Amino acid sequence: MTGPIAQLIALSLYGNAYQQGEKITDFFQHSTAHYCKHIIFSQLQKNMLGKFEAKLIYDNPNFFLEKMSETPTQFTIYYQPKSTKDGLDEMTSAAFIGGGGKWNLVSSHTNAVSVWTANWNVIDKDNPDNRIWGVNYVKTGDCSLYNESDEKYIDAFYTALEKVYHFTVTKNDSAFADNFKNAMTTLDSKGKTLFGYHKDLVPSCYKSIEYLLDACQSAWVFGGMMSWNDVYFEDDAVFEEYKSVSKELYSSLITTIIQSVNSVVNTNN
Repeated sequence: MTGPIAQLIALSLYGNAYQQGEKITDFFQHSTAHYCKHIIFSQLQKNMLGKFEAKLIYDNPNFFLEKMSETPTQFTIYYQPKSTKDGLDEMTSAAFIGGGGKWNLVSSHTNAVSVWTANWNVIDKDNPDNRIWGVNYVKTGDCSLYNESDEKYIDAFYTALEKVYHFTVTKNDSAFADNFKNAMTTLDSKGKTLFGYHKDLVPSCYKSIEYLLDACQSAWVFGGMMSWNDVYFEDDAVFEEYKSVSKELYSSLITTIIQSVNSVVNTNN
């Protein structure tokens, strides 16, 4: 799972947990912010010349979560698929900053619904603590956004994992088999066995979905060079099968992330 996606998940879940009384001491100590020098929140505003520019609203995520909790607020995530006009498919580009579809944080309360879209930029590449990234969550809209719900998304995720695992061990015999096997183990154990890097991704009040997001961390193999995206087969039939199981896995990962994270809103009610 890429850093931007993981951080968006964390902000949504901890934002909702804040409403339940579970506060994060310092978001910069969270694993999804370890490499961030700053994380700010802005809104687009027209300047004197009529051009849009980002105006700072909150200068750190701790203040953002605190202020947003002053009015009962629900956080969800919304996914917009990537346009294929540039010729690069969504799955292939997903490994890179700004690639893949667009992930949005949505905050909803009685008076407004706000959409926040993150921009990640390297601002201090020589930072001694490796905090090289600057992240700006820009308020890009005020509208209700919901992805279509899928009650059988967990079964679909497991089926996709079985297919790609079988393909891997029979056609590829690569280290990626461990990723898929680990994800299935986590799902089978309902979270008793976890493998994900982000151990703090889910706040304690939402531990019931931790195993799903941990499995997503294990199964996210869509990177750049030397990743699952970089696998190639000379046999056309095998390569077509690879593309088929890969697209099914990628789609099920997105759905599982969205459905599991957004499910806590119903829990809050």
